[in-house]
Amino acid sequence: MGSFLRWVFGKALIYFGLVLAVAFATLVLPSVLDRLGQEGLAKELMSPQAMAAQFAKDRDDAISKVAGKQREFASRSAQDVRNLLKKAYERRDSLDKQLQDPPGLLASVSPREILIRKQAELDRAVVDGEIELLESAARRHLLETDLRAKQGLAAQPIREVARACLAASQNLAAFKARIPLEQSARNLLFKDEARLQAEMKETCDRYGRAKATVVNALNEVEQAKAKLGLAASDYASAGERAEAAVAGVVLKPTRTYSSILVTAGLLLVAILAIPLLIRLLFYFVLAPFAQRRPAIRLRPELAFSPPVLAQASATSAPITLQAGEALFVRQGYLQSTSTEGAKRTRALLDWRHPFSSLASGLSFLTQIVGDGEMTTISAVRDPLAEVAVLRLSETSACVLHPRALVAVVQPADRPLRITSHWRLFSLHAWLTLQLRYLVFHGPGQLVLKGGRGIRVERAESGRLFGPDQLVGFSPDLSYTVTRTETFWPYFLGQEALFKDRVDAGGGILIIEEAPMVGGRRGGRKGLEGAFDVFLKAFGV
Repeated sequence: MGSFLRWVFGKALIYFGLVLAVAFATLVLPSVLDRLGQEGLAKELMSPQAMAAQFAKDRDDAISKVAGKQREFASRSAQDVRNLLKKAYERRDSLDKQLQDPPGLLASVSPREILIRKQAELDRAVVDGEIELLESAARRHLLETDLRAKQGLAAQPIREVARACLAASQNLAAFKARIPLEQSARNLLFKDEARLQAEMKETCDRYGRAKATVVNALNEVEQAKAKLGLAASDYASAGERAEAAVAGVVLKPTRTYSSILVTAGLLLVAILAIPLLIRLLFYFVLAPFAQRRPAIRLRPELAFSPPVLAQASATSAPITLQAGEALFVRQGYLQSTSTEGAKRTRALLDWRHPFSSLASGLSFLTQIVGDGEMTTISAVRDPLAEVAVLRLSETSACVLHPRALVAVVQPADRPLRITSHWRLFSLHAWLTLQLRYLVFHGPGQLVLKGGRGIRVERAESGRLFGPDQLVGFSPDLSYTVTRTETFWPYFLGQEALFKDRVDAGGGILIIEEAPMVGGRRGGRKGLEGAFDVFLKAFGV
């Protein structure tokens, strides 16, 4: 029922996604295309190179527009200049408001929106240039008006005033040329000398004032001409400054829809290709190099007798205790026991290895003691696990993962001896992620569990097996990794790069039939998987 509901839920999600896609294509996409139009859609799909070319063209057009405005404003009247200047101020305010509006969510990657904003910046620079040109033209018109006024003052007639002054001077000189008796008589009767002097003074003073006015006006005309020349030069410079301001508007490198898609495509290709390239490197470089490194041999100097399989793998294993023996069973594996034997709790299997005992679940064990006591060991919580019994003699030893150990039978007065062996400088240890190995020394019996059972094989001339299958092996064997035989299954992710290998001895290896059964060890992800790797590195 659960699988059927998941199937229905999955199909419902697909149907809902199709409904959204059809609704978008029917209701939203046409309006978007109508708003954009063919030209707008073409702009939206522009590449960064096409955007740069379009912006360069728009900027050249803006510079040409400024040059045209400079020629146009030079011939405009003062009133026209004032009207144009007022309109330019209004356009500048409008552009400022447009540029101050916050851009939309996708404005930074939309080629159309980017070009629209850059066009507004170009228009703003053009308007600034127009305002500077018009203000310069307005100043020039004021200077021209002032020049004409001063030229009018400089051109006023003073010749009549000069002749009047000369005539008055000549009249006074003619009077003084008369005989003294006549001068005295005329001065007494008509006061001619005083009158002539007053006329001469008045006309000559008027001539002097007129002459000074003309001289000052001529000087001011020259100054006004100089100012007008500077105004003309400033008008030309204003045009150059306006063109420079427009040329200063630049299009910074930016990402667009197309560049994002191209980048995403390249990243996708890299994501797909890099693992394959790494697989090639590992298969043809790393794996051959690793195979040539020295193998791991824990105790090659000692002669161990191999352990013996006391009971083949089965769903349960009956254990009968002899006199002086004790049985330790981990939680979840004690299926049945008699009512006679003495039972109590043992905190740890081995107090010399507390971390390994805790991490592998060999803590809070059930301890059973009693001559002839029979106990049945079984994985009562795991329907796919089977157990097997391995017997260790006085001279036997076995390298073992404690995770596979579910029960131990040992002499009550002689606990099972466990030794620890580190291999930090072995490449094989790092490649298998197991840096420590625990060796269990007899005498005693080990009850092992595994997915779909445990198999014991002789090493003979050497054995290959998959990773995570190895439960234990004799300590006199050499343990290495070797490259998987077939390339394409590994390249396509169906096989692991390395397989484990044991050889160079007459011992045994202990194999778990199906370590991945039920999605258990090797199939966990996240923190649980990382913790599993950590435990494996410590030989647990």
